[in-house]
Amino acid sequence: MQIASVIRAMQSASAPLPVGHAHTGKHCDPEMNGQFARALEIPNPDINLNAGSGTLAVQAAVALRGYFAILEQDHPAAVLAVRDTNSMVSCCASRLIARSIRR
Repeated sequence: MQIASVIRAMQSASAPLPVGHAHTGKHCDPEMNGQFARALEIPNPDINLNAGSGTLAVQAAVALRGYFAILEQDHPAAVLAVRDTNSMVSCCASRLIARSIRR
């Protein structure tokens, strides 16, 4: 829910900030996902990590691998993780790993 307002604010700033939107893909039912996105006016993600509906460990591993690949390719100046704990941990861990490897 929070991501829609954050993306709108970043895009409408006086100096718009570039935004890349990655979705974990943990809700594997496309219809349910689409209903939430439309109702909350969440823009379509640029990337879907397709974490699926496996165990917590599997979802976190898939998200970690996906976020890490994004960070290695795009080198974003900042990362904002919102929503659930698993996604936030995976995203933040990827950011820390990527930063330590580049140093």
